[in-house]
Amino acid sequence: MQFFTQGVNGIRKDARLIDGFSIFSIEDTLGKGNDEFGNDVFKRHRSGAYTVMYVDKGAGSHHIDFQKYTLHPGAVLFISPEQVQQYDPARLIGGYVLRFTPDFLWEYADPREAMAIRRLFDNQVRTSMLDARRYRDIVMYFEMVLREYNHANDQLRASIIKSSLNLLLLHADRLITDECITQNEEEVGFSYYTRFRARIPQRLGETRNASDYAEELGISYKYLNDLTKRFAGCTSKEIIDRTLIAEAKRLVVEGQISVGQISRELGFDEPTNFRKYFRKHTGMAPLKFRQEN
Repeated sequence: MQFFTQGVNGIRKDARLIDGFSIFSIEDTLGKGNDEFGNDVFKRHRSGAYTVMYVDKGAGSHHIDFQKYTLHPGAVLFISPEQVQQYDPARLIGGYVLRFTPDFLWEYADPREAMAIRRLFDNQVRTSMLDARRYRDIVMYFEMVLREYNHANDQLRASIIKSSLNLLLLHADRLITDECITQNEEEVGFSYYTRFRARIPQRLGETRNASDYAEELGISYKYLNDLTKRFAGCTSKEIIDRTLIAEAKRLVVEGQISVGQISRELGFDEPTNFRKYFRKHTGMAPLKFRQEN
């Protein structure tokens, strides 16, 4: 089933690239076997950019952080830069992959809009996936982005793409977000929450203690926990553990450094402590996990 309804027929071959933004057809990517960064798409890889995958025909699957997602016409996935993904070698799907850097949207973005978009790609809160068969506005906004990308290059083209992409992402966040949060509460509380989330990858090798993050933010441990329960549905310690174990899985499977090196990089005094931690959260030893993935 073709979901585009307003005469958008693929990507113009002469469409000029825009700094920080690109669109590629899934068919072309699967045909070449690699993406614009040179990654083998049939192996686990990180794109390093914010990614929106839109499937408009066929059926198949896509792996994100070692979890398999079933795809169908209308499936829309929102994938953050640090997540590991892998395409289905069966090559049975078609559609588009849209990628952008944070600076492309957020250089002049309203702070509330930036927070909403970060929330949409916050993979520790949820894996963001929508079914456009239920939400036709998502299709409309995607069409707007693609149509403008195919437009002759002029001084307004990048600005119109930014505006259309912004509408797509904000509308998607509204659809995915379950709870209603007042504007003032969001500005204050979610700001602390996003700062907490941003610091975790930077301090994974230093501390796994949520109190250390609360002290750095200048808030109490209890208030930090209240915020994470509200915005993520879990404690601050659980978010730290999820982030750490997700990164540990990626490093283990990539196999570029030893388990001992991984343990030191992630702040464990001894490899045995890391192995116990890894087994506790995954149910298997690191090398076993590597073999099975």
